[in-house]
Amino acid sequence: VIKNLPVGSYAVEFCNIADDYYAVLAGKGYRAPELYRICSKDDITSISADLFTEYLYEDAKSLRKLYDLVWEPVLKQVPEGSDIYCSLDGILNLLNVELFRDASMRYVGDVYDIHRVSTTASIKEPAKMADFSKAVLYGDLNYYMNHTEISSDSDKYIYDAASAKYRGAVMDYVVPRELLEETREE
Repeated sequence: VIKNLPVGSYAVEFCNIADDYYAVLAGKGYRAPELYRICSKDDITSISADLFTEYLYEDAKSLRKLYDLVWEPVLKQVPEGSDIYCSLDGILNLLNVELFRDASMRYVGDVYDIHRVSTTASIKEPAKMADFSKAVLYGDLNYYMNHTEISSDSDKYIYDAASAKYRGAVMDYVVPRELLEETREE
């Protein structure tokens, strides 16, 4: 995870273990992730009777308390304005953690750029853009063909393995078996 983080970015993985919550923090350049015990499930649910309703987000005091429990131990280590890749667990999945408020009553999502991920293990290096120098245009598509017509029509095309690239199992393009003479020059 650490090696795949962009420079100036951090990963926070929240873990629920026996109703206690922990945060694992990693940043580019860290030798190893840091572990923080943040709170218990009861600590979170005791803050507001309206925890899972829209009223929670109107209650700045509860949002402030939740920040102190969940974010404060971790964000002390993270510079403001940083990108944070965040994976939640348990009851935290039910909360909009970006709306928790810091001591200045600012929303976490306004101070940091939070990117939710299902797991921090899914963080990858930014994808490199392919250099596409050709395009294929399609027109007059017929969405009402039955499987026999589709099979017959697809026989007009062959797959050129020497020049095609794959995206998963879908080929980028096909080459007609017989090009019209007019298109050879184009």
